[in-house]
Amino acid sequence: MKQSTKNRIEAKAQIWKRIIANHVFKDYFYSENLQETCAAIRKHSGVIKKYLDWLNYYADSKGWGVDTRSGKETYGYKDIESIEGNLDYISDRFGAEFRLQWMLELPNEVDNLLKNS
Repeated sequence: MKQSTKNRIEAKAQIWKRIIANHVFKDYFYSENLQETCAAIRKHSGVIKKYLDWLNYYADSKGWGVDTRSGKETYGYKDIESIEGNLDYISDRFGAEFRLQWMLELPNEVDNLLKNS
């Protein structure tokens, strides 16, 4: 891949990261409503996936390997309180593949928890 292409994609990745920070986590801190956060994750899932793909590409190009763990394998989805705690924790450190994967799976897992409670 040409260096100019790499630079252009890296610039887009920074935009994707800002979108996630400003439209998922900032909204979460203002509302602290998990269902609204899940709606924001669903709305911006395309951006989250693009950022995840870029992180996977970057890690692979550096020889670090790609993190393919599921959300259940990392933080899990035990209950609403643990999910909210995890959201608080990762709000400023979501730039890792496993955390983005956890976020992408979050809306369906919250729906399942709410149905079963």
